[in-house]
Amino acid sequence: MKAVLLGGLILLFTIGAQAQSTPWACFFAGTASYNGIPAPVGTVIDAYDPDGIHCGSWIVHTTGLFGAMAVVGDDTTDPDDPTDEGAVDGDVITFYINGLLADCIGDCTWTDKATKEIALSVVEDSVEIALQIVVSPGPRAVRPGETISVKVGVENLGNALDLFGITAYTDKGWTTIPQDSATHADPGDTVYVYFRVIIPLWPGEPPTDVIHFTVFSHNDPSVTASGTASLTVSVTDVDDPIVNLPGSFELYQNYPNPFNPTTTFAFNLASLSHVNLQIYDITGRLVDERDLGSLSAGNHQVEFNAGGLASGVYLYRLATETTSQTKKMILVK
Repeated sequence: MKAVLLGGLILLFTIGAQAQSTPWACFFAGTASYNGIPAPVGTVIDAYDPDGIHCGSWIVHTTGLFGAMAVVGDDTTDPDDPTDEGAVDGDVITFYINGLLADCIGDCTWTDKATKEIALSVVEDSVEIALQIVVSPGPRAVRPGETISVKVGVENLGNALDLFGITAYTDKGWTTIPQDSATHADPGDTVYVYFRVIIPLWPGEPPTDVIHFTVFSHNDPSVTASGTASLTVSVTDVDDPIVNLPGSFELYQNYPNPFNPTTTFAFNLASLSHVNLQIYDITGRLVDERDLGSLSAGNHQVEFNAGGLASGVYLYRLATETTSQTKKMILVK
């Protein structure tokens, strides 16, 4: 067997006498539109064969374009292996954009080792885009000269995967830095978007500033939700009196997401716990594991570098002695 990495998929094919007869992949490329606009960066395109087998996936890197997207074929050369890995010659491939059925213009049939140009679109009437802020940042004590991260929890109320971003400004004009990529959210999911604020060395009087933030959908930037939070500069060395220990274990959505190649996992611990971090690929194979040791109750952040992994969808799992949570992330290179 020989392994080939294409678009985040590991393709296996036999070499030798059967090299020419073993199905490999058909490559699709072209344009993609979603909700009446070119598909934004981060849009997820999936391919299925007539039996409903998921045999291809692509994350949009350039607005409105995708490919070459490898759609895997079914290896029928082994009569003792009935596993259906994908399509065969002549199969019509069905495409989905962000989980919604897409119209396909062009030759959408599977042909081994061929490259085909198609156009995919999801019409506006089938897309429901809605969101709401469910976790707002509260008042916070900060120190002069530091850069802080502010997270906002947002729920996807729409009917398809959405891509969320955030903008922010302050009354006094303190520098704000929005996240540099979109955060993915499946329907019904609550995820976190974030921005950073650079605290000036001299904040003026009073030493408080108000942040105004707006969360928006990349799939329809007119769909937004807004809020405010206050920052008060403290020049003392005492701990921030506003910070409270969480009442339960919670793993947040990584940020940024998608990412390349580093991302941050934030989580809360209700008590002193031994913590392990595990990374799985979309097939469930463990690709990385970190022993984070014993951590105190409270808020924690861990940076993860995926430089050795291929582009694709991964699952990250955080586990303590008594509980665990798992979330999805997307690596784009």
